[in-house]
Amino acid sequence: LIWTLLCFTQGSDGQHVVTQPAARSVQLGQTVSVDCKVSPPAAQYSGF
Repeated sequence: LIWTLLCFTQGSDGQHVVTQPAARSVQLGQTVSVDCKVSPPAAQYSGF
């Protein structure tokens, strides 16, 4: 099973770069958490 997580953010000075881990391995039924890092730092951003 392949999961795809997309993160996008738009700042007042233009687009930011959002990075995340390439992959996470979990067993069926486990909870998974994926952190996104915004560069440069943004006051507000959305993760989808």
